[in-house]
Amino acid sequence: MSNPLSAWVKKELQRHFTIMFIPHSRLKPLRLSFTVSFLLFLFALWTGVTVWAGYLSSKHVDYWRVKAEHNLLRMRMSLLSKQLNESREYLDQVKENDNRLREILELKTKKAIVVQTGAGGPTPQESRSLELYLSGERAVTPDILFEQTKKIKNISRTQLKSIGEVMENLDYQRALYSATPNMRPVDGRLTSGYGFRVHPVHGGYELHSGLDIAAERDTTVAATAAGSVFYTGWAEGYGKLIIIDHGFGCRTYYAHLNKILCKAGDNVVRGKPIGLVGDSGTSTGYHLHYEVRFHDKPINPARFLDPDNYFARKK
Repeated sequence: MSNPLSAWVKKELQRHFTIMFIPHSRLKPLRLSFTVSFLLFLFALWTGVTVWAGYLSSKHVDYWRVKAEHNLLRMRMSLLSKQLNESREYLDQVKENDNRLREILELKTKKAIVVQTGAGGPTPQESRSLELYLSGERAVTPDILFEQTKKIKNISRTQLKSIGEVMENLDYQRALYSATPNMRPVDGRLTSGYGFRVHPVHGGYELHSGLDIAAERDTTVAATAAGSVFYTGWAEGYGKLIIIDHGFGCRTYYAHLNKILCKAGDNVVRGKPIGLVGDSGTSTGYHLHYEVRFHDKPINPARFLDPDNYFARKK
């Protein structure tokens, strides 16, 4: 015995629908006849095509999303690479300055620090964390690496500023040392010191503003510090005179010369010959009159005859 429901469904599926197309001309009408089952097939096909098109569309969207994420990641990696390179440069600068500072500190004495220079030393400890990430000893993500390089860069910048201030001060001290009179200007015998005395020619009681150092005629006179020749020529009382400007308000005078070996504007270093001993000007014999002035005020040159006196004065 057949199932009534099954028979009804079969009957409905076999039912026909007719569509007629009647043109406004003498052409014959077009008649199309479809069964319900065929229409259901067309509907199922349309549904399948729609679902497949939606799937392809979603895959297309996923493609562009992945591509956008890839481009973003590439930009972040480019920025990270730039940040990393800058951090490396900062670390190299820190290392260089740290090497200099370590070598200087190993010199121990103030004299050695000012007179000498050096290089050598280890990498700053603050770079260890970054190196662990770069070597793979620690798990790393772009965000972590970016933060680490940024941190190292900030630390390095702070250290550079601190070390730079130390090195700037040290450079100043070295320049000051180089410009400070620090040796005897001529080999000879001290015949008259700094201070009030009876003038050997005029007989008056007055300040002797320098040192008189007796030496044979044409004995070499040397600059006692680095500087620029400010004046060469004749001056009343001094005779043939050389004045050297050392900067920092300091000038030295070399008087009673027989011959001048430099000219105004010349740059000189400590120990460079600048003249020859004579007895020009107001003089009682061959000797060098030597003065040291700070801001045009004479001070006792005896303080500047021995190199070690410079460091004794700085204590």
